[in-house]
This record gives sequence, C-alpha cells and structure tokens, in this order.
Amino acid sequence: MKQDIFGLTIEELQDKFVELGLKKFRAKQVFQWMYQKSVFDFAEMHNLSKADIAVMEENFTVLPRELKILREQNSSDGMTSKLLIAFPDGNSVETVLMNHDYGYSVCVSSQVGCDMHCAFCASGLNGCVRNLSAPEIIVQVYLFNERLRATGKMVSRVVVMGSGEPYDKSSGKYLKTRILCFDRSARKALVEALEQGSVQKLLSVPTCDVSALCVMVAANDNNTFVAAQLFEYA
Repeated sequence: MKQDIFGLTIEELQDKFVELGLKKFRAKQVFQWMYQKSVFDFAEMHNLSKADIAVMEENFTVLPRELKILREQNSSDGMTSKLLIAFPDGNSVETVLMNHDYGYSVCVSSQVGCDMHCAFCASGLNGCVRNLSAPEIIVQVYLFNERLRATGKMVSRVVVMGSGEPYDKSSGKYLKTRILCFDRSARKALVEALEQGSVQKLLSVPTCDVSALCVMVAANDNNTFVAAQLFEYA
C-alpha cells in the first residue's frame, strides 16, 4: 500500500527514503519541490533520476494529486476563487482564495461539516462528519500556491474560517489545524516551508470557544503570527 508523504517533516521523509534505498539528500530535494515550489508530480522534479522517480511513484502518493475538484466558482472581478474539493475518502470541503491589495489569503476548512450550529453559517446544518487531518488542511493552501506558481506569487495569509470549529474539543483533540499552531511533528514541515518563504507568517483563527483564545496565545511561537476572533453561536 502506498503512503502519502504530504505533511511529513524532512526527518520523516528522509527516514522513508532511506528505508527504500534512496539517498537521504533526495528527501530534501523532494521537500523543496513540494513546499517551496508547489510541485507535486514526481516526474516534474527535474533534479531526480528516473530510477528514483520510479521508486517514489511505486511507494508514495502526494495528497494534492489525490484530490478531486468537484466545483470551482470564480467571482466576476477575478479576485476570489472558491473550490469544492473531495478527499480520497469521498468527503468534501470548500476552500477559498482571496486576492487583496496586500497579497493572497486562503480561507481553509478544518472539519467536514460542523457541530457548532452557528445561526449565520450553513456548514453546521448536518453536523460534523469528521475532523480534517493536518495535511488535509495544509493542502488547501498549497492547491492555490500551485495555481499561483506561474505568476511568481504565493499565499501570504491563512484564515481558518471555512467549515468546522478549529477548537472543537469533542474528539479529545484541540485544533485540527495544529500543523499551523502546535503539533510539533506536523507543524515542522510547514514551519520549514515558512522559513523558506513559501507561505508568509500570518494565521487567523476564528473560534466559538473563549478558552481557545488562551490556548492560541500559549501555543504561538515566533514562526507564525496568530490573530484570534471570537464568535458566539446559537
């Protein structure tokens, strides 16, 4: 069975490569292709040998290539693009790219559906189906980075304001966007990408949970500026 490598840290990727008999430095090259250049097709990673590409294609998948775009809606002024994307298990969420005078921001979803039932939001009508994994949240940013690649631009801000309550504790876990905030193993992949300039350092996390504001402050580090916004729900 193939393993998806999107969201692994560089160390985890190196370990996987060594297990397969690939050179350790190849992992860094693949890491750079994915997170700095938003290239997710092994065949387009031109500094890899054909033999190495064959091994990777036999053993690995990359989440951005496994998604299906079910619907795309673009605003008439060309400033906003909304995608309905389906994950390999068939569940789907929406994600939105917004073009501002200060750069591009992406509004990402953190859950399939939502249990908060906010009066102003349709994502809670059918409750929460499941939480998104860290890679499933990150991939929403990199889908748009891939599209922006030809323009030489990239996403500079992330807003966790799609479907789902980022700080829903019903599963026993805090914030499924932990890759952006405080899960070390998952976060390191994005932090390293942040340091390389593939995504700039601003994260906005609206929440219904006032205790989450304290958690965000405690979880924040020097790599990501976190802005919080509290909503009441009915």
